This record gives sequence, structure tokens and C-alpha cells, in this order.
Amino acid sequence: MKPWTKAVVFSSISAAIVVGIYIAPSPDDPHSAGANFAYNIIIFVPAMVVSFIFWAFGLDGYLRFLRTRNGASRVRVFWPAILLFPFAAQAAWVVIMVVVLLTMT
Repeated sequence: MKPWTKAVVFSSISAAIVVGIYIAPSPDDPHSAGANFAYNIIIFVPAMVVSFIFWAFGLDGYLRFLRTRNGASRVRVFWPAILLFPFAAQAAWVVIMVVVLLTMT
């Protein structure tokens, strides 16, 4: 598989998983700690792990493409980067929330 194709395919899967997190139904009782815990263990954490794996493969393909590109169009250069963004934004949001929660105690 060519690096650009690899970057687009894997980063698309990663982005779809992150979008799927937002589409998945939230717990029936959002104020229940048990429901939120179950949602995080059953849906959120596994989805983020799988998304990270596909994101890493997509990033690898994108970096290989950038090293070997010869006269590639702007669309071919920026499209994988746009598809890699949702996981990076979600991961940054998780880190920010963890830092905020840790500083509150």
C-alpha cells in the first residue's frame, strides 16, 4: 500500500471512530456515576485505544508520504492531516480534562 493511501485509509478509520464516540448513545442516567463509569469502560476507552492504533498507522503513512512526495498537490498534502486532526483534538481534550480534575483536588 502506498504511503498516501495508507495515511488516508487509517486516518479515516481513526476519525470515524472518534465521530462514533459522539454518535454513540450516552448513559441513560448521566448523573449516575455507575452509568458513566460503565460507558467509559465499555465504549469510550476501547474506542480511543483502537482510534489511537489506526491514528498511529495513519501518521506513519503520512510522514512517509511527506518524506517522499515529489510535486504532490496541496490536496494530497493536507487531506491526511485533516483526517488525523479529530483524534489529536480528542486526545488533547482528555488530557486537559484530566489536568483540570487533578488540579481541583
